[in-house]
Amino acid sequence: MVFQEAKEIKRLSDIQDGDVVCLAPAGNSSENMHHLISGRRPDVTTLYYLDSYKNGMRSGLEVLSIDDSNIDRTAHVIVSIEREGYRKRIVSNLFQSGFKKVSYIKSGVILEECEIGREEKSVLYFIYDLEKNALNFEFVNSLCHAELERVKRGLDLINVVIVPRCEESVFDLSRAAVGGGVESDNRWFMDNVIVPSVSLLPTSNSFTVLGRREEYRDLCCEKNINTFPLNYSISDPEELTSHVYLYDESMEMSKYALPLIATDASKSFVKKWLINNNLYKNKVVAITLRECGYQKERNSDLKVWKEFADYIYKQGFYPVFVRDTYNSFSIDDLEGYVVFHEVSWNIYLRIAFYEVVFLNMMASTGPHVFCTHNRRVKYVLFNPLSTDGYSSSEEYGELGGIPVGRQYSAKTNFQLAVWGKDRSADLIVEEFLKMKKIIDESC
Repeated sequence: MVFQEAKEIKRLSDIQDGDVVCLAPAGNSSENMHHLISGRRPDVTTLYYLDSYKNGMRSGLEVLSIDDSNIDRTAHVIVSIEREGYRKRIVSNLFQSGFKKVSYIKSGVILEECEIGREEKSVLYFIYDLEKNALNFEFVNSLCHAELERVKRGLDLINVVIVPRCEESVFDLSRAAVGGGVESDNRWFMDNVIVPSVSLLPTSNSFTVLGRREEYRDLCCEKNINTFPLNYSISDPEELTSHVYLYDESMEMSKYALPLIATDASKSFVKKWLINNNLYKNKVVAITLRECGYQKERNSDLKVWKEFADYIYKQGFYPVFVRDTYNSFSIDDLEGYVVFHEVSWNIYLRIAFYEVVFLNMMASTGPHVFCTHNRRVKYVLFNPLSTDGYSSSEEYGELGGIPVGRQYSAKTNFQLAVWGKDRSADLIVEEFLKMKKIIDESC
């Protein structure tokens, strides 16, 4: 076959000293190869790209047709494309078009002798054991706690490992413990909250969900690895109280304490949604509700929040409601108000929306972690404080490690938690105006 006449390039040193080359086709792979040659083989000159369909310029080089009669067919052509079938066809076409020297790249990793044995990046294994830790938004707190540990230990990346609870255990911190209905679906919460949350941390490297506890021994036990928690034991896992640690200790590492960030693509989607709904992002106020089927005394008073929405609308702002995920399709009680339903179902869109808008006014509900651990978000977080039920009592907060009045120690000037003011539209307006003034004065 004609393809066999071409030479495979495995290392940059396979290209002759002072060689003059062309790259084909004019795609991403060839462009990457051009940058690699320019950076590491300055003695090699790249003339142009060759392509059967494209023309113009690409990364500073002209794109010429393979059939161009003015091209020097003695030049060395390097074919760089991922698909083997296309690669073979391009090599064959080049030879048929009269080119004498054709090489190709079969592996995308081009090695140099000095790169072999390069030291790998150091990794912290963050072990989240569901035997002692809940399958809920507390995972995000612990993920951010692990990030601070990574920095303290001078490591490069984080590998997340989820260890399932023991099936015979009397402990149950799964979604099933919450109650019945869709809120108790473990698989849904894992796939739609836990998994995407990991990628919001820029230093996350990999994510593994073990099917059985015993798999941890095969994955990690025989390796000399860094773990968080320190000295993690599969037989005696510890409960992580990351939310308490982050409130108390994060100030000393405030530079790293708010590590979550939305992707550019997610923000682009959100901005398009705002434009399509004729909403100016610097005038949008997000209102995030709590409407859970458990601990209902903590739920938002919808009547109060609609009164607040009406007020800010008259002041020239655009209130946009974000409903509780499990109540997102309810349409009878917010008719006439703007609701961003997609945000309730997509973590990437949610954190992007929180970053983009003027201000977030939100009930204390699980997804608030995407605000409290993100320095790009401006928010006022309303924690319940009443005698309506134990979960909204002062004692409940104290036992959970976050007493009334406590602020996240690494928060920015545009981030505030308040207590007991979510049952009055006037008090919500008061907090809104305070934060608006801080934001306005910072501009």
